[in-house]
Amino acid sequence: MDKTKQIPWVRMGAEGVAIIVSILIAFAIDAWWENRKERQEEFEILNGLQNEYAQHRALLESRVTSQTTALKQAGLFMQAYQSGQWAGDSESLDIALFWMAAAPTTDLGSGVRDALISGGRLSLLSNRTLRYQLATWDVVIEEVRDDEVMARDLLWDLVAPYFARHGIPIARSFSTHPDVAPAMNASGFPGRLRALADDPEAVSRLVNDPEFEVIVEYRFSYLAHLGTEYQKALVAVEEILTNIDADLTRFQ
Repeated sequence: MDKTKQIPWVRMGAEGVAIIVSILIAFAIDAWWENRKERQEEFEILNGLQNEYAQHRALLESRVTSQTTALKQAGLFMQAYQSGQWAGDSESLDIALFWMAAAPTTDLGSGVRDALISGGRLSLLSNRTLRYQLATWDVVIEEVRDDEVMARDLLWDLVAPYFARHGIPIARSFSTHPDVAPAMNASGFPGRLRALADDPEAVSRLVNDPEFEVIVEYRFSYLAHLGTEYQKALVAVEEILTNIDADLTRFQ
C-alpha cells in the first residue's frame, strides 16, 4: 500500500486526546468559576445574615429588658396587695401603671434570611446545620409573637377597660417613658397629665380591689412565660451567629 495513503492514526489520536483534554479543562474551568461565584455569593449572604441576626439579638435583648421591668412593676402591685397600700411615691406609681398598660410586639421584618427562603437559595449555604436553623427560625419567633399577642390581648381585654371603668388616669404614666414622651409632646397632648397619686382614696381602692389583683396576677404570669420565650429565641440567635462566624472563618 502506498505510504502517502496511509491514515495517520498516531497524529489523529494525539489530536483527539488534545481535544478531549481541552474540553475537560474547559469544563473544569467553568466548574471552578461557578464554584467561585457561589462561594463569593455565600460569603456575601453570610455577612448579611450576620448583620441581620446581630440586629435580631439587640432587639430581643431590649425586649428582655422591657419584660424584666414590666415583671418587676407588676410585682410591686402584688406587694401592694399584701400590705393594702402603695409603698412608693407618685412617680413610682406612674411608672408601674405605664408598664401595666404597655405590651410591645416584636417585628423582626423581612431580610436576608427571608429572601433566601422565598428565592429557594438556602442551598447556597454549605453548613447544613445553619440551613436547618434558618429554615426553622419561624417556629422560634412565632412562639415569641404568640406570647406577645396574648399579653397585648390581656391589655385590651382587661387592663384598658378596667382603667377606663374606674377612671384611672394613664396619660401622665405614658409621659414618663422616654420612648413615648417625645411623641406626646410633638402631638401637643391637650389633656391634663393627672397623677393617680393625687387622689389617695383612688390609690387605696386600686390596691385593695380583688378584681385588679387578679388582673395583675394574669399580667405577671403572662410576662413570666414571655420571658422564657425571649430567652429561647436569644439562644437560637446565638447558635445561628456562632455557625455564621465559624463559616466566615473559611473565607479568611
